[in-house]
Amino acid sequence: FHPGGFFLGSPAKLTMYARPLAQLFNASVLCPSYRFAPEYPFPTGVEDAWVTLQWAANHASELGASPTQGFLVGGISSGANFAVALTRRAVETGLQPPITGTWAPIFMGFNEKSAVPDEYKQLFTSHEQHLDALVIDEGKAATMWEYYKPNITSPLFNPLAPLFNDIDTMPKMFLQVAGQDLFRDDGLILAYGLRDQGVDVKLEVYPGVCHSFWVFAPRLTVSKMFVKDIVEGYAWLLGVNIED
Repeated sequence: FHPGGFFLGSPAKLTMYARPLAQLFNASVLCPSYRFAPEYPFPTGVEDAWVTLQWAANHASELGASPTQGFLVGGISSGANFAVALTRRAVETGLQPPITGTWAPIFMGFNEKSAVPDEYKQLFTSHEQHLDALVIDEGKAATMWEYYKPNITSPLFNPLAPLFNDIDTMPKMFLQVAGQDLFRDDGLILAYGLRDQGVDVKLEVYPGVCHSFWVFAPRLTVSKMFVKDIVEGYAWLLGVNIED
């Protein structure tokens, strides 16, 4: 699911990842669209995404896909929020075939401290430390939340509130976090919260860089590492080995 702060963007933003991943892993990759805020605030976009996920589950054979070999859901930034929310709903509702892994880089999902579970509140500091962060600062984030109007107690927005009994049955998750991102701690707290409940989490952190850094500065060594980690992360999610 593509990024764009819940109110802009397009599936075309993902073709640079989807095409090489499809070729490398001999996979079928869908890059769906969804309706945007502010015309369609929460939960319209994520509900659209859920309809797409159900369709993919029911039509896998028509797509030439074999979900028993791996059925992953992923997204970047706001799309990562969708991916994590859909994974949780898929587990709770018993979606078949089941999701086997989730990719959620630059996750955003705690728009205020009250949305963070009590045991992790002291870790929620990036929204104060990086008020003037590049790409998305406090002002842009405030506009995004004003448009999207999420319910911070809904698992369709906040995957850790409330926790559910079978959270330890969530599939493995691969998270990538930017160190100077306003949403740095969203990803870290999600990783810690899931790990503490027994979920298998792979976490990569990139110090000193902002939201979507690899898009704006693709020649940086850290940007190349981010892209390399995507490939290795997908291999980990699928349980396969790849050559360098």
